[in-house]
Amino acid sequence: MANSINFNRHSGEPVHVLYMDHILYRNSNPILYGEPDKRETLGWIIRENEKAIWILCDKPVKPLSYRRISLEYSGFVILKSTILTMEKLIKIQRALKAPKNQFNSFGKYKYRNCEDILEALKPLLDAEKCTLVITDEVKEIANIVFIEAKAIFSDGKTKVEVTAQAGIDPNRKGMDISQSFGSSSSYARKYALNGLFLIDDTKDADATNDHKDDKAPVKWLTLEQFNKLKKSDAEMIAKYLSKYDGTTVQTDGFIYSMKKEFKQQLQNN
Repeated sequence: MANSINFNRHSGEPVHVLYMDHILYRNSNPILYGEPDKRETLGWIIRENEKAIWILCDKPVKPLSYRRISLEYSGFVILKSTILTMEKLIKIQRALKAPKNQFNSFGKYKYRNCEDILEALKPLLDAEKCTLVITDEVKEIANIVFIEAKAIFSDGKTKVEVTAQAGIDPNRKGMDISQSFGSSSSYARKYALNGLFLIDDTKDADATNDHKDDKAPVKWLTLEQFNKLKKSDAEMIAKYLSKYDGTTVQTDGFIYSMKKEFKQQLQNN
């Protein structure tokens, strides 16, 4: 059996295993020994099946010249039924590379969203046979409505949970109520994933940019547009008044505005 094990299978990153130790007694009362103790080990998984894992804990960097035997390894086999947790989460945290695939044309910066993180995670979760579940819930504290998202990681034995919150502004300009809730849900989920997988967004413009200091170019309502608009119906005038509010950055990166006298005439039209 030993000769069939691939001792070079490990990637170089150790795995941490917490397990319940066996108790061996002889010519004694078994009740005196109580429950098995917890033990832990660090090593490399060199073999695994549905019942057990083979842990390599000690190995030479190169063959020892003063040894005559060919197998110079130390380790042991642990039954999976005794394993409390095997911290594959650490391996995924180290291996995860979540690129910033999104681009904000107004702020001129790249950023990552929840979908980018999930796409990068899927092959790593599959390789480690782990699962990730994300849920969110609408809550309210002191009349402030917010989304609380929960990211739940499981290696089949134990679970690790991280929560994050994002406020909801139902009156946010340019969004209806469903879009406002969806935006807050995406933000909360993203930052729950950040906390779980140690993704630092402090240098990400998406985490800090509120556009308050940015000067977006302004497009003014022309006299020709104003004269045509005066002849339009009330619905069209309302759309223009909403768009040309002088403050909101539209999707094309411009702020649309109109002269005060144009606005007053249209409102009284």
